[in-house]
Amino acid sequence: MSKVLDSLHDDNADTTTAGIASDTPRASDARAGFNGHVGRKPTIHIRAGELPQQVEQGAAALLRARRPIYDFAGSLVMVERRQRSACATSVPVRAVRIAAARLYYELAKAAHWTKTVNVSGEFKDVPANPPRDVSETLLSGAFPVFPSLTRIVTTPVLLPNGELVTTPGYHEASGLLFDPNGVTFPDIPDAPTREEAEAALAFLDDFLCDFPFANEAAHAAALAALLTPTVRSAIDGPVPMFLVHAHVAGTGKG
Repeated sequence: MSKVLDSLHDDNADTTTAGIASDTPRASDARAGFNGHVGRKPTIHIRAGELPQQVEQGAAALLRARRPIYDFAGSLVMVERRQRSACATSVPVRAVRIAAARLYYELAKAAHWTKTVNVSGEFKDVPANPPRDVSETLLSGAFPVFPSLTRIVTTPVLLPNGELVTTPGYHEASGLLFDPNGVTFPDIPDAPTREEAEAALAFLDDFLCDFPFANEAAHAAALAALLTPTVRSAIDGPVPMFLVHAHVAGTGKG
């Protein structure tokens, strides 16, 4: 794909496009992708019988434009931040399956498409819309070039290899997209001391201080329920299901 990116003709090339060519978005690219395109648009010329080349060039243009398009379990999705309410204090990102019309629109925005027509006996290159076959081929999964998305997380997470993902954006090795949604998390040491671990546990346990646990086992289960989502990505296998019950209403279990 990098060769395809290099082959795209950019008729307005300048220094803003330097370093953009990439097979997958970097973490910073994923964040920038929420807000729009980066750099100038390449030109893709439409010729009969060249669908494979046009599909490659269209996908390369989308990657070059840093559009937040990902492959999620074989389907193309776009990560967007949509505000559902004017009074919402925070708007998390979400992955939305791309409709054919939306991908067609994104292709049209990502590149200058041209075709050759006969004008009064003279052949000229004129602006055109991208071929529908290009967007349909990309949606079919026949050209798997977009980065794989496994899930979106809103807090730092631990991976099976022990790596802690703390940098917002797309994490290529795991397929995670970390969106803190405006929250600034404190620095987490690579090798915390026992004192630091105990202080973190006490901070977490403070949220449960008023809950009337039946016994210490129930208390430990509640702490485990709070910690499990954060370490879920580090566990290659099932995790416990947590059930909360109480003999009277109003205990705070909700």
